Parts: sequence; C-alpha cells; structure tokens
Amino acid sequence: MSEFNKAGSLSRRVGPYHQGLTGTKKLRVISKLLSVAVVVTFLFWCSSHTYAKDCVILLHGLARTASSMDKMAAAFLKEGFDVVNVDYPSRHHRVETLADIAVNKGIDKCPRSGSLHFVTHSLGGILVRYYLKHTELPRLGRVVMLGPPNQGSEVVDELRDRPGYTLLNGPAGSQLGTDQDSIPMKLGAANFELGVIAGTESVNPILSRYLPNPDDGKVSVERTKVEGMKDFITVRHSHPFIMQSSDVIQQAISFIQKGEFIHDVP
Repeated sequence: MSEFNKAGSLSRRVGPYHQGLTGTKKLRVISKLLSVAVVVTFLFWCSSHTYAKDCVILLHGLARTASSMDKMAAAFLKEGFDVVNVDYPSRHHRVETLADIAVNKGIDKCPRSGSLHFVTHSLGGILVRYYLKHTELPRLGRVVMLGPPNQGSEVVDELRDRPGYTLLNGPAGSQLGTDQDSIPMKLGAANFELGVIAGTESVNPILSRYLPNPDDGKVSVERTKVEGMKDFITVRHSHPFIMQSSDVIQQAISFIQKGEFIHDVP
C-alpha cells in the first residue's frame, strides 16, 4: 500500500476519534460554564436574601417627635442596620389607630427583606404590643422597650380626669392607666423576643409622688415589666431622656444583635 493510502487510511481512522475528543472538550466547557452560572446565581440569591440587612424601626413616646430618637437612629445606622425613625401624631388618635399608623409606616419604609426589629420609647412600646396582638408579622425580629407603661401608670390614674390632661396628652394618653380596662392591661403576655429597659431616676418629683418607687418620673419600674419578656435591666436615667443616653443605646444595640442585655456593667 502506498504511503498516500496509508496516510489516508490513518487519517480516516484518526478523524472520528479526533472529532469525538473535541465534543468531549466542548461538554466539559459547557459543564464548567453551567457550574459557574449556578455559583453566581447562588451568591446573588444569598446577597439579596440570606444576608440582607435587618431594619430597625424606632417609635417615639407620647407627645414627642422622631427627633427624640435621632441619637438612637444614628447609632444603629453606624452598626450597619437600615433604620426608620417614625414620626406619628401621638396626641391625635387612640392607641388602636396609632398602632396601625405608626407601625405600618415603619414597615412600609423598610426594605422588603431582612428582619424587622423595634426600639420604642414609652407609648411606642404599647403601640407595638397592640399591633402584634392583632397582626401577624412573619419577619419580626427583636423588640426593645424603653420606659414602657406595660402595666399602665398611676400618673394617668391620677391626672386623666383633670382639666387640660387630654389636651396635652391626647386620647391615647387617657388609655394608659392601671385599671383592668386600660389598653396595656388587656394586651396579655409578650409572645415575641422582648427586652425592657426601665429608668430609676426622676426629674419630676411632683409626678413621682403618685408612683411607687423606684420610678422614672412617669412609670414605676415594676409596671414596665410584662409577662413573657426575655430580658430586663434598670438604668439610672429619667423617662424624658432615657432614649438619648449612650449606655441605654448600647444596651438596645446589644439586645437587637444578640438577644440579651449587658449585665456585667460596672
């Protein structure tokens, strides 16, 4: 057989093998590309779902504004949270209406993924309790309440029928007494992860006369407590300024991040 024929025969024999090898390489390349695509898709899903930033909703107290929570807001932003500092008309409606207005306003402004946490002052805590009793919130994270009248306040019992009280405190202010028909006393145990911070100093000795000691000038320490709370601490601050105190802010951050307060503070 001539060299030409030998070469041609060899070429015919090698040709199909060579083509098969090329196909195998193509399959390997396609397989690698698919693997990369799967990894990229998974990482994108993780970044937008699993590792989405949590949102902290701040609710101020009665007859206050969102500016009273500005220092708290700045601290949580620094920790990497999304923050919504809600302003709501605390003196214009009853608790039932305010709960929907304030809490829904905060939820609507938070991102659509990640947990929803709350840090509240005074009345703000009652609004969250009322809302959660009547509305399911699957994304709920943790809640910190500062000086909440969770069992009402004797100050309300004493003053709500006096002239000018409703004008200054609105209809919600009259719903925060200690009687069994008051809103706080009807809400039952907390069935969510809750930490309560109570103040023990008063800048209003007149109001403190109506309260069992210790108190913060508006709410007694004992009446800030509620069945089901996970953690509780007292701090040497008064009701009007507790949310602006650096140590209280750090305690709030601790509970939102870890589910517990810092108890070994000297």
